[in-house]
Amino acid sequence: MGSLGYPFPSPALFKQLGDRFRRAVVSFAEANDIPWIKFGKNDVGGKLELMRPHLGRQAATGRSGVAAIGVAQEFQRVWTA
Repeated sequence: MGSLGYPFPSPALFKQLGDRFRRAVVSFAEANDIPWIKFGKNDVGGKLELMRPHLGRQAATGRSGVAAIGVAQEFQRVWTA
């Protein structure tokens, strides 16, 4: 048997895996009060600056942890069938 019990990898399988991952990240962020930072297409050089306040707040706790979740809609080349 192939990937995750399917006889062969398919775009539908990749979509299911991606959707499951996105739901898990959303759930984790909500459960832990972690902010979402959405980057615009013109924020290429400024992503770190947008994250800096969140990084500083997390550093001030003296513990390791997730400061914020950055979300970007960037073009990706992907495998298709």
